[in-house]
Amino acid sequence: MDVDKRFKKVRTPPSLPNWVLLNHSRRYDTSRSIARFVLGSPKFNLFPILAFIIDFVTLQVPKADVMSAVRSLKNSKVRTLGEEVLEAVLPWLEAENIRGLRVFQNFKVMYPIGRGVFVPVVPTFTFNDAGKLTFVFVIPWAEVRFNRYQKRLLLTLIHEAILTQEDFLDADALVLFTPRHKLDKKTRFVKRLRMGDVQFLTREQLVEQFDRFGNALDDAVPIVLQELARRGEI
Repeated sequence: MDVDKRFKKVRTPPSLPNWVLLNHSRRYDTSRSIARFVLGSPKFNLFPILAFIIDFVTLQVPKADVMSAVRSLKNSKVRTLGEEVLEAVLPWLEAENIRGLRVFQNFKVMYPIGRGVFVPVVPTFTFNDAGKLTFVFVIPWAEVRFNRYQKRLLLTLIHEAILTQEDFLDADALVLFTPRHKLDKKTRFVKRLRMGDVQFLTREQLVEQFDRFGNALDDAVPIVLQELARRGEI
C-alpha cells in the first residue's frame, strides 16, 4: 500500500460528500475515520452515475438510452448500483418536472479548508425552481451515512461556498440521497435534505472543524503505521 499516496488523497479531497464523511465533532473520531479511509482500498466510485443523471436532466437524453448506457459499463458493481440509483432518480426527476440548466454544467467552487487544501463543491446539476436558481447535489450512496453533525457541516459548506456569492444570494440548494428501502435491498428511493432542515455551523465552529481535521490528519499517521505493521505490510 502506498500510504503517502492515500494520505495525499485525503489532503486533496475528490468530493465534498466524501470529505464530510471523514469529519466528526470530536478529533478522535475524525482521526479514526481518516485512518479507516487510508487503510481501505475502494475498488470503484459512482461518479459515472452522476454523469448519466446530468445527461438525463440537462440534455434530456431519453431514459431508455441512459439505462442502456449504464448497462454497458464494464465494472459490474458500478453497473448494478447505477441501475439501482437511476431507477429511483430518473422517475423522481420526471415526476418533479425538473430540467437542468446547461449554463451551469461545469460549475465548481474550490472551497479552502486549510493552507493549500481545498474541497470541491460541485453541484450535480442546477435548475430553475419557480424562478429560484437551485443547485442540486446527488449523493448516490445505498444509505444516508451522515449523522446530524455531518449534515450540518455539508449544508454549511454548500451555503458558504455558493449561496453567499453575490450572484447567488437569492438561490437555493438541495441534496438528494438515494438510500435502499429497508425491506428491499435492491430498490431505492429519493430522500431530500433541504437547506433549512438543519442549523448551519457558525463561522467559529466551521474554522474549529477545519483545525480539527488538520490535527486529526496528523493523529491518523501513527494509527495507520501501527495497523500496517500489525498486518506485516511494512
